[in-house]
Amino acid sequence: MNPYTLSDIWKQQQIYNRKVMELQHKTSSEWFINYLLGVTSQLSELLKESHWRDSSITSVAEFGPNTAEELADITKYLLSLWQILGYSEEDMLSSVYQKGTMLEQLMYQETRPKLIDRNILILDLDGVVANFREGFMAWLSGTTWKDTLTLDNRDIGLHLDINNGWNYHNYHQAKIQFEQCGGYGLLPPIERIKKCVNALHRVGWYVIVYTARPYTVYKRIWGDTWRWLQEHEIEVDELHFGFDSRVIAASYLAEDNHVISIEDDPTLIKRYVGCNIPVLLCPQPYNQNIFLNSNYLRLIQDEHEHWDISNTVHNTIATGAFDA
Repeated sequence: MNPYTLSDIWKQQQIYNRKVMELQHKTSSEWFINYLLGVTSQLSELLKESHWRDSSITSVAEFGPNTAEELADITKYLLSLWQILGYSEEDMLSSVYQKGTMLEQLMYQETRPKLIDRNILILDLDGVVANFREGFMAWLSGTTWKDTLTLDNRDIGLHLDINNGWNYHNYHQAKIQFEQCGGYGLLPPIERIKKCVNALHRVGWYVIVYTARPYTVYKRIWGDTWRWLQEHEIEVDELHFGFDSRVIAASYLAEDNHVISIEDDPTLIKRYVGCNIPVLLCPQPYNQNIFLNSNYLRLIQDEHEHWDISNTVHNTIATGAFDA
């Protein structure tokens, strides 16, 4: 039985790298490039071991005798990349595990059977089931922007910077740092919407999350978002990123299913209604001027008004719209 653990290998590489760095004085950037070139070089060696030019080879068992050594070199260079960037062993394991969770979920979403004759909820996150404003302002309180980015009590708009008179450059820089450090994982949930979503999911509704968070810019946002949903026990089936794409997706799904949405953005609400997709409007100061004169639009009432989620939503199944 092999006595070594991943922690042993991590520490061994760390000690070796320190010794080499004492002999060769380079900047952290130069070491990073050195390790990256090392990975590239060893990948080339591994490719040679595969005898890729020999079309007669059909099994990895026929690879050259040095395969394990080349893989070991690649692994050591990869560990060095994690370490030179300041990550801990725990950071590495967490990131790799999170990536595995993401890949499993994406595989499910890409290979699941076509949805037919299902009740489907398209769920927005920020301003709907995640309290972005409260969470973002709480995060700001611990940063250098706490005295310059403050809320105006009269704020009723969708865009924080415009409605509070913030310098956009400062707001943009703050939001970048918020997203890079995992701020979306710190947002408090909006409990009444969470209860609504879970109530629907438990009676068979298929819940698809759509959010405009910039996942393509900051890859960690997928994991931060999925983990946040799990930690707050918000029951969903799929997670997608995009803005207008959610309306298109809802329209396609509505051809074979019954679809409703929970949304707060006035523009998206109007687009849903224009496509005859019923919308539950999550009340926010910035969407109070939307006219509730459509059978495809209903306001989610406060908890003290005893809003009946089951009747309001299930009555749309037969007619495709809310009761007049």
